[in-house]
Amino acid sequence: MVQNSFQTLTQLLQKDQRLVVNGNLAKNKIIELALQLDTGILKLLKSSPELRKIFFVEVDDILVFDKIKFQNFISNKQFLPDSFTQYKNKIGLVADRQYLANSAPDEIDRLLTPKVLTNFQKYNCGKEVEMTDISLNDNLIIKGNNLLSLYSLKEKYQGKIKLIYIDPPYNPDIAKKLLSPGGCLIVAIDKNEQAELTVLLKELFRGYEIHVITIVHNPRGVQGTNFSYTHEYAIFNKKIIGFGDVSDEDYHPEILVKTGIIPDNTIKRKLIVKNEFKNTEFFNSGLLFLNRQEKYPRDDVFELPSSIRDFPYKVSLRTNINLSRGLFESQFKESIEIQEKDFWIKNLKSQILDEFIVKDEYLGGIKITVSGLASQLEELSPDNEFDILVKVIGQIASSLTSGNPDFRGSKEFKYILLKEKIGDKELNFAPSES
Repeated sequence: MVQNSFQTLTQLLQKDQRLVVNGNLAKNKIIELALQLDTGILKLLKSSPELRKIFFVEVDDILVFDKIKFQNFISNKQFLPDSFTQYKNKIGLVADRQYLANSAPDEIDRLLTPKVLTNFQKYNCGKEVEMTDISLNDNLIIKGNNLLSLYSLKEKYQGKIKLIYIDPPYNPDIAKKLLSPGGCLIVAIDKNEQAELTVLLKELFRGYEIHVITIVHNPRGVQGTNFSYTHEYAIFNKKIIGFGDVSDEDYHPEILVKTGIIPDNTIKRKLIVKNEFKNTEFFNSGLLFLNRQEKYPRDDVFELPSSIRDFPYKVSLRTNINLSRGLFESQFKESIEIQEKDFWIKNLKSQILDEFIVKDEYLGGIKITVSGLASQLEELSPDNEFDILVKVIGQIASSLTSGNPDFRGSKEFKYILLKEKIGDKELNFAPSES
C-alpha cells in the first residue's frame, strides 16, 4: 500500500515542472513549496483520492492539509532514493560520480537572497546579558547551515574579514570574497587531503601566496593498534605573507580585558593632583614623559626615556606598587639604596607627595631615583637634590628637542606629557609579579 502511494505521488508530482531538476524530482523543493501551502501542489494532491485521504483531514466539511505528515512522507528514504536537492550542483556536489556542471533551469536561489538573522542572544565574559543593540563589530556565532551563514555575512562583511580559519574548506569561493585585501585564509587539514587541497587552493587563489605549515603534536590516550598521526597541516593563503604585520590598532589590551579574553589583573587606584602642583613650573615644563612602550610593564608605568643612561645620572619616575612594598620602611629603603646605588630624593618626595598629591587608597606614590657612580652620589646633599634632578631632566629635554635623540634598544619612542595623563581620573597600573 505504502509503495503504491510512493509511486502515485511520484507520478503526480512529476506533472509540476518546477519540481523536476535534470529529470529528477527535488525533495527539498517539494518540501519547501508544500510548507508554503503552494496552491499548485495542493491541487495535485487533492486530485488523487488516494493521496487526498492520506494528506488531508476534513473538519466541518473543510479540507485541512497535514503538511507535517506530508513532509515526513517526502523525507522517507524509500521515496525518491536517487533524488538530489535543487542546490546540489550549485555548491559543487556530485551525483553518480558525475560532476553537476549546470545549475537547475528554474532555480530560485535561496542562497543569494537577503537573509534575516533571528533569536539573538548576547554574552559578555561568559554570561548572558540584555540585548540592547547589535554592532557590526560584535563577535558573531551563527547557528545554521554553513553555506547560508557565509553568504548571510557577504552583504556587510565582504572584503573586510582579516582572518578566516576553516576546517574543512567549505566553498572557498565565498571565503575569498569575504577576505580583506590583506586578509588570510587558514585551512586545517590532515595528510590524507593536504596535497590535493593545496593544488585546489592554488587554482582558486591565484595571485596569493600559499604556504603549508606543519603542526607537530603528541597524541595521547589512543587505544588503537595503528600508528597515530603526529602531524597536522595548516595551509595559509594570503596576498603577500612576507609583509604581514599587526598594527597597534589591532591589539587593544583594554578590550581583551573587558571582553574576558584575558584576565583583568590591573590594580586600579586614583591619583588626584592638587591645583598647586598643576600650576608649578616643574609640572608645566613639559619635562615629564610617559613612555608609550612602557604602558603595560610590571611597575614602570611612568618612566623617563631610556636615553637617560647616556648621562651621568639616571633619573626614573615610577609608581611604586607591590614591587616597592615597604618603600617607606627604613630598613627596606636602605637595602634598595645600597644594592642599586640609588639616591632617594627625600625632600622632593616630601614636596610632591605630601604637599601637592593627595593619596586616595594609593599604596605609595611617585618614586624618584637618581643613579650614577658612587663618587657622584656621595657628592649629592639634601641641599642640592632638587637642583641635580632638574639639571639632569633638562639635559634629557635638550636631547629630545635637538631633532637627533638617541633612543637605544627601541625602534620607536613615542612620549606623552605626563601632565596630560595625571588628573582627577582613575588610572590603571599593571600589578607586580613579585
